[in-house]
Amino acid sequence: MKKLSCVLAVVAATVCLISCKSDTLGGGGCSMEGNWKVKSVDIQSKKLNPSIIEMSKNIALARTYNFTADSVTINEGTRAAAATGKYVAEDGRLKMTGSGVNGALAEDMKIEDCGGSEVKLSYRMPADTTIEALATTILVIVKQ
Repeated sequence: MKKLSCVLAVVAATVCLISCKSDTLGGGGCSMEGNWKVKSVDIQSKKLNPSIIEMSKNIALARTYNFTADSVTINEGTRAAAATGKYVAEDGRLKMTGSGVNGALAEDMKIEDCGGSEVKLSYRMPADTTIEALATTILVIVKQ
């Protein structure tokens, strides 16, 4: 009987870990709904000028995201509604499409970690992997 209890405990723990891993990668349990603020930005690039990297970091740090059930609004500092559109968080990706004051919104980010009130995202510029990367970015957003 003790062996059966131990086996059941191991199976339950394994199922729990698999479920948690699915949630952390946007496998259906990573809810983006709500208001989010950028907590940190790490941009790595051997191609871009350091002043451009610093300016990009400052712009990203001023950004907020408002996710509803099916739409997203991105604000940049004092500029309201810099971009609006739709999003989907699934299969370990956060994809946003729409339009903004700077043109089309087309973001495809990898969900590195999704822990409820903090989400870690990464992406490459350009997203097209057939073109040499200019930069890679890790973005951490926190729920407000």
